[in-house]
Amino acid sequence: MAAGLWLLTVVLLLSAFYYLWPLRIFIRYLRKNSNAKFKVYLLIGSRRIRLGMAPGGGGGAALNQDLFRKLAGEGKKYRRQLYFNRFLLRVELGFENPAITGMAIGGGWALGGRFLPLLLKYFHFRTRPLVTIIPDFHHRGLRVLWEGELVAPLWLWIRLWSLLKISRRS
Repeated sequence: MAAGLWLLTVVLLLSAFYYLWPLRIFIRYLRKNSNAKFKVYLLIGSRRIRLGMAPGGGGGAALNQDLFRKLAGEGKKYRRQLYFNRFLLRVELGFENPAITGMAIGGGWALGGRFLPLLLKYFHFRTRPLVTIIPDFHHRGLRVLWEGELVAPLWLWIRLWSLLKISRRS
């Protein structure tokens, strides 16, 4: 009888851990002109565990866009259960002609005005997303920085990971 009660307690604790324990995944994407770095890591306690989306070396793994599209398509029904604790998008853009830079920044804000409601529709945010588009009148080029912290229960990460593995095979 005592062993059965002990086993039931362990099963209940493990199932509570599986369904309720939130995991935090940090994402950092940095693009300077044509150079891009994509880093994803999991934080457990004070330990960082690097997750690779695609093979790559150097400062960050390359983002496999086909694989990302498959995962996003198959994981649609789970995206309302993901929470962004932090969402930061910073775009700096510059052209030789300041007038073109100004028009491009205005167009960027127009696109951002359409992009933010879609984000708010499909994801939950614990803090307000921070999006900035900055003109760079002194330098030519594009710089994009996206940092995010996604939070979801352990069971959802396991399910998304299994979808990723299935997508890689096909």
